[in-house]
Amino acid sequence: FIGMFFGMKKLPELFPSECASGGLLWFMDLTMPDPTYILPLTCGLSFIATIEAGKEQMIDSSPTSGPMMVNAFRAMAFVAVPVMTTFPAAMLCYWVPNNFITLVQSVTLRQPWVKKQLGIWDRPKPIPGMTADVGFQETMTKLVKQVQGEPTSDAGKIKKHNEEIESKKRLAQVSKATKARRRENGNG
Repeated sequence: FIGMFFGMKKLPELFPSECASGGLLWFMDLTMPDPTYILPLTCGLSFIATIEAGKEQMIDSSPTSGPMMVNAFRAMAFVAVPVMTTFPAAMLCYWVPNNFITLVQSVTLRQPWVKKQLGIWDRPKPIPGMTADVGFQETMTKLVKQVQGEPTSDAGKIKKHNEEIESKKRLAQVSKATKARRRENGNG
């Protein structure tokens, strides 16, 4: 994506005369942003449609962070439209068809007949009573805790808690014994 983005953004600079007269319909000059805002709006709407078409898969793949990811992509689509109004029309001439191709692909590959013909299987349903797959954020948080030596399992947390309690008890006993010795030495 990044390579294509910068390549398309640079295209009008590399081929200015071809891009200046290579457009069609209302966007004749591909080096300039779309003055009617039709391309940026179409790009944003087609991105939203793609997100909506694939949101069940995103949520199924990560029940804990899936809904948050869907909402983040929805917000990104709305935030991106004003930014896209500044891009050359050449870039949006790539993005808009690409979004529609992605949308058609997403909808088509979820159809039962197509899945059967192509041998695409459904994602297995979770086994009742088993914990759901953790998302990226939870995995990274657990990894950081492990690196820092913190327990990540319930058994490890209980063990650490019990060790802290025992440590506090020993500290209290040592403190009490030290005070008793001081009193004995001070009185004797």
